[in-house]
Amino acid sequence: MKDFKYQPSLIVGIGGSGVRVLRYIESIGQGQDEDLRVALKDHVQLIGIDLDEVSNMTEPKRDVQ
Repeated sequence: MKDFKYQPSLIVGIGGSGVRVLRYIESIGQGQDEDLRVALKDHVQLIGIDLDEVSNMTEPKRDVQ
């Protein structure tokens, strides 16, 4: 592992686009780069704020008829 100094970070996503960006960042942290995984897991906090909870669900609710 490379010798980096990481600073604690907070990334805030506001609205639908912000939440989608946070999901993208989270998916990057599950990739193959071990240094990036460690940095995101240990030093980065992600917070998403959106009032429209239905549009930000990972699987949208569907009406069953």
